[in-house]
Amino acid sequence: MIKKQDIIIENDRIKEIGENLDLKYNQKDLKVIDADNLVIAPGFVDVHVHFRDPGLTYKEDIHTGANSAAKREDIQQLYAMGKY
Repeated sequence: MIKKQDIIIENDRIKEIGENLDLKYNQKDLKVIDADNLVIAPGFVDVHVHFRDPGLTYKEDIHTGANSAAKREDIQQLYAMGKY
């Protein structure tokens, strides 16, 4: 069951998760983001990555694929699929 929670983020880190945290913290110091109907997650795992190495590296290789994923802030792990 999904339950509505407040999340306090400080210095790009989750500081606290709970209910009615707006009452605990000074309202003028808070930036409120309405995330109703959204999923909040610290990062995602891509379990279906084809780096095309060996054989089709003109499309992508481990180096270019991993660098592309590293530039995204939401992907935390990659699992490379085999050639076959």
